[in-house]
Amino acid sequence: MHPAKRVPPLPQPESLEKPAQVSIRPGDLSIAADQTAVIGLLNSYASQLVGRMRPLDDSVECSLIAGLQKQPACRLFFAEVDGHIVGMALCFLGYSTFKGAPLINIHDLAVYPGFQRRGIGSQLLRAVSDFARQHRHCAVTLEVQANNPARMLYARHGFEVLDVPADDSAVLFGKLEIA
Repeated sequence: MHPAKRVPPLPQPESLEKPAQVSIRPGDLSIAADQTAVIGLLNSYASQLVGRMRPLDDSVECSLIAGLQKQPACRLFFAEVDGHIVGMALCFLGYSTFKGAPLINIHDLAVYPGFQRRGIGSQLLRAVSDFARQHRHCAVTLEVQANNPARMLYARHGFEVLDVPADDSAVLFGKLEIA
């Protein structure tokens, strides 16, 4: 097992007002606590993901951080409440050949279940969009299952569906143009 397996206890979401007082910061995969948070959030997300419903396989968990550290295009944003990481946006930089400009893709947007519906996902999306604007990216892209309730969150933030699938388990591609 990867040493980042232990996830520290989180603050009790019941004690937080809505929306939560959240700070957003860049992640650093050379820091053990950030590694632990990535593994914990991805395990939580994978366990809830329709069609998966289980945590990461041990082999994936053991190699994930080292693999991400080798990806120079990886960008990580964390949401913290009371000093505890409760959400993240794991992104990768890309390039639009049609626009001739860089873009950023949100590969995983994850918030612990007890902290969902408190504005944390919105703050993470704003942080990624702000990063894209500051670095003159042309778009923020993402993929989401058609039956994922987060689609409403993405729509509220201006993401447009680029493809409509035939069934609920299919993946939709979304894009937010950056002016």
